[in-house]
Amino acid sequence: MSLLTPDQAAEALSISTRHLLHLTDDGALPFINIGRGARTIRRYEPADIEAFKNLRKQTTCQSTFERTARPERIRTSFKSPVADFQAALERRRSGKRAG
Repeated sequence: MSLLTPDQAAEALSISTRHLLHLTDDGALPFINIGRGARTIRRYEPADIEAFKNLRKQTTCQSTFERTARPERIRTSFKSPVADFQAALERRRSGKRAG
């Protein structure tokens, strides 16, 4: 089994090399240091790349899967009136239609 260079690993994940380095720095993707001393030379096992892809695989989009109810109003401690931009926009639109 041969190890992958950062360019090859990034290509296998369809991401940039910079993003790959961020993933390894964050600990999300393991690497093998083949460097000597203070210099780090990173290599990646193909099995680790596949395991990472399998962990990130999703079947549903979380943003559309489950809708949560939004609160009606958010209470504030400010004494200044809160601008209702939606109502102002509706007033403006209705004024243009009438005129």
